[in-house]
Amino acid sequence: APKLIERLSPDLILTDNLMPDMSGIELAAWVKSHETYRDIPVILQSASNMATPPPNMPVHLAPDLTLSKSVANTELCAAIDRLLQKRAGPNESSIPES
Repeated sequence: APKLIERLSPDLILTDNLMPDMSGIELAAWVKSHETYRDIPVILQSASNMATPPPNMPVHLAPDLTLSKSVANTELCAAIDRLLQKRAGPNESSIPES
């Protein structure tokens, strides 16, 4: 995942917690600890109760949002839009005008 982020420089990361090489929580900490990527919103979506960041995890390294996999698509889309608007700033819109 880190190599993909370095190559693609995404606007937002939506990840599962259970991945082969690192957990979604570890990925969020990696993203948030790098100056180049720390402003990329990270949404952790998982069916596992292990998707909660540990209590001793610094807030600035935690995912921006943790959602259950059972969340409705409309709620997920609204969360994505909110995070992208927050990243863009108050005078920018993440939704292209038609």
